Amino acid sequence: MTRTQVLLMATRVISDRESFYIPDFEIPLNVCYLASALERDGVRAAIVDMNVADADFSLEEYAAAHKPALAGFAAYTPFVNLAHDYARRIKAASPGTRTVVGGYHASALPLQTLEEFPDFDFLIFGEGERTLCELACAVEQGADDFSDIQGLCWRGAAGVVRNESRPREEDIDAFPFPARHLLDQNRYKVNPINYVELPTTGILASRGCDHRCAFCSQSVFGGRARVRSAGNIADEVQQCVTDYGMRGFRFYDDNLTAYRDTCLAFCEETLKRKLRINWNCFSRVDSLDPDLLRAMKRAGCHQLKLGVETGTERGLQTIKKGITLDQSRAAVAMTKRAGIECQISMILGLPGETEQEMRQTIRFVKELSPDLAGFNLFKPLPGSSLFGKLDREGRLLHKNWDDYSIKQTQSVVSGDHDRELLEKMLRTAYLSFFFRPRYVLQRMKWFARYPRRECIRLFTGLKYIWLNLAKGRGA
Repeated sequence: MTRTQVLLMATRVISDRESFYIPDFEIPLNVCYLASALERDGVRAAIVDMNVADADFSLEEYAAAHKPALAGFAAYTPFVNLAHDYARRIKAASPGTRTVVGGYHASALPLQTLEEFPDFDFLIFGEGERTLCELACAVEQGADDFSDIQGLCWRGAAGVVRNESRPREEDIDAFPFPARHLLDQNRYKVNPINYVELPTTGILASRGCDHRCAFCSQSVFGGRARVRSAGNIADEVQQCVTDYGMRGFRFYDDNLTAYRDTCLAFCEETLKRKLRINWNCFSRVDSLDPDLLRAMKRAGCHQLKLGVETGTERGLQTIKKGITLDQSRAAVAMTKRAGIECQISMILGLPGETEQEMRQTIRFVKELSPDLAGFNLFKPLPGSSLFGKLDREGRLLHKNWDDYSIKQTQSVVSGDHDRELLEKMLRTAYLSFFFRPRYVLQRMKWFARYPRRECIRLFTGLKYIWLNLAKGRGA
């Protein structure tokens, strides 16, 4: 194929409705993986990332000039309306272009999504690489029957058709590395919380998750986790260092440390190859030990992000996290002792949670005193067990997906929390945690180690706290 056959679009992931959110634009790994799979099959692909597009960029002009046969969108729930708007605009400017949506929302609600959004012609549920490649070839050949493509929903003569599911790829080393070459790496503005040295990029060592937290929609991709080999991960890191000059890496995996042997082997590979890199990753609090942390530290791990989620026993039962408060205490202390910066993530506004319980969670965070803390609002994401439960109980106020962002204070569950309370709890959480004398002393230690980064963090954090407080007063 000599022209751009498939246009892949990354939707914007932030709006002025978000609360206490510092912009963090890294390369969209999902569409980069799709693009690399297309290129491997001889299909020319292009990526437009609306997060870093020029202010005067015109989607309509781009579509009219390039006339792609297929335009694809990977959309999370809060941005599916925006993805649909992009699809509508592309089809208006290039009437011959067909459109396809995939990702978490599409995989959780495949039939409903096509019924709800008429400008999506196709929908891919589950992992999309092989399905998208087959769809692109079928569209190029002018097919009108797509019933043989596994993992696809499409519009047939009698309505929306859902084909059989596609078996998952068990050997994920088989996937080519993300097509970073299709993006301008210099356009990406990374949250200073997430790096030590620039440039930096995201990376993925595994797919899926073995746990079943009630708030998470990871299960829409088939549950059981699969992990790449340590050598394959190190090969991608080395490619990024050699081809793009990367110094930092952010592992997007839900729980990299769950694969202890692979994680240790990767650490050994980085040392053997003399890769002078720094990296961070996510972890559950019940999958750490001192030996693993020491190995990670030696291999360049500068920060660990722990999913603590809540500071109450009832909250842990609600989200079915499968951990204890004592495990969170031990994991934070262990990480700090290893000399790795410890960041924790918390959820406020769980179903049935009282204001007193939210305050208890905030107190628990201050007791743990990690190096960094992020506070998110509970939103029942399609594909999670809590979404299904609340939907069956008739407790979802609406399904205006724009309001389902974890940084957006509009309530979507009836009978629990109004917007004013959620905004107050977010302000209380951030101000009471970050403006403590003990926290200031903790940061001084990191300032001595990374003065430039800490100054950038300080001014960036103060800027966005001020903007959010000013926004609250303006409302």
